[in-house]
Amino acid sequence: SKHVPVPFEFDLEDVEARFADKVLMVNIPKRTKPRRKVEIL
Repeated sequence: SKHVPVPFEFDLEDVEARFADKVLMVNIPKRTKPRRKVEIL
């Protein structure tokens, strides 16, 4: 699978994150980028 670097220049209060099957779904709602899938290895 693809590993996408997650930018850390956003407000943590604006970010939604949840775990699903060892995969962290990070939603950055601003005009930045759409939802990302980050694998926890």
